[in-house]
Amino acid sequence: MKYLALVLVVATPAVLAETINMACPPGDKVVVHTVTNNGDFNGDGFTNSADVEEMKANFGQRTEPGVDTLPTDLNGDGVTGFDDFGLFRMLVSQQH
Repeated sequence: MKYLALVLVVATPAVLAETINMACPPGDKVVVHTVTNNGDFNGDGFTNSADVEEMKANFGQRTEPGVDTLPTDLNGDGVTGFDDFGLFRMLVSQQH
């Protein structure tokens, strides 16, 4: 069984109006993570090593999902962990 990770970044309504079409063979699973920011955790307008330092500083910190969150908790599971670093890496790779 294969897993395909798909990251969706919240975007403008015009972008959201498009449809994502995807076909997967039977037995494969698709994991969709909705990310609510672009990885610029310190608000300086850039996604870079300073943002990685923000993630490191918040690593392992828990919050209550939906109540109080950290911007570094990209998958919204209540903790900044390894999955969030993976999502951050995908975000950085998609930026121009």
